[in-house]
Amino acid sequence: MGFDRFGAKLSARESLRINSPSPILGTLIYLLLTTGLTLVVAYLTAGPMVAYVQYASTGYPVEEAVAYVLRDHGTSLVIFGLVWLLLSLYGSYMSYGYVSYTLRVARNEQPRFNHLFDGFARPLRVLGADLLVGLFTLLWLLAILLPLTLLLVLGNVAATDRNYIISNVSSFASMVIAYRYSLTVYFLIDDPACTIRQAIRRSKETMRGRKWTLFLLDLSFLGWELLSVLMGILFGFVGLYGGLLLFRNFSSLAVIPAILLGVTLVQIWLMPYQSAARANFYDSVTGAAQSSGSPAGPDYDYHANDGPQPF
Repeated sequence: MGFDRFGAKLSARESLRINSPSPILGTLIYLLLTTGLTLVVAYLTAGPMVAYVQYASTGYPVEEAVAYVLRDHGTSLVIFGLVWLLLSLYGSYMSYGYVSYTLRVARNEQPRFNHLFDGFARPLRVLGADLLVGLFTLLWLLAILLPLTLLLVLGNVAATDRNYIISNVSSFASMVIAYRYSLTVYFLIDDPACTIRQAIRRSKETMRGRKWTLFLLDLSFLGWELLSVLMGILFGFVGLYGGLLLFRNFSSLAVIPAILLGVTLVQIWLMPYQSAARANFYDSVTGAAQSSGSPAGPDYDYHANDGPQPF
């Protein structure tokens, strides 16, 4: 019996309704702790980038603009790099936590907001998974793009056409590879005894022949994503008009928050809906779907050496 996309989405919507505290509120908290924090950090540390844009916009060559930024903002640039490295790590842990949270939502386990921070409970596990998946993705891309580039060069394909082909193939290959490893985090969450390599292997084996199924599930949310963009544009125009009234000129202080508000109003409902549907896909293809309070789930005592399938 194949995966029931409609049923998975219907079940996800029902989970949003019956779980308490509300997953919509949980998603709002998650966005404030990730996107919100990123915007604040960007505002506080953007000095070197702003200076570069100012130099470049006044006609300085790229080399000179970079030299001026390094001369005048060297210390700030180092701080900028370190802060964004830490923010990237923080984002990885929070993303892991959000998957854990929405997996519990999909299983109607009434998760608390503290599950948003599950990634911090095993930081090396999360970091190792990100690095290893990133490494495998890079190696696959190199294995595909290097021979392709060589063939295009030997075939005397024009540089513009060559870059276009490589860019499109790279995008398509990246998407396929991403689906190949898309269940890695779920296996890590469901089985504390599972190693990172085992989780990656199980994701690869489970997604064999199912990438298109998951792609169609993701594609079915396209309308909501477009609505999110349209809401951002609509609220942006409202912010622009309000800014003109308040400041008598264009002001990003009014437009940018308005755009973010419009997008967020859709995303706080769409994100848990889509994530719960993805969790239902995982439960369906692995046979892990259980009712609330069952022994299966993040605390299930599975032994990693029992075989390639966790349930």
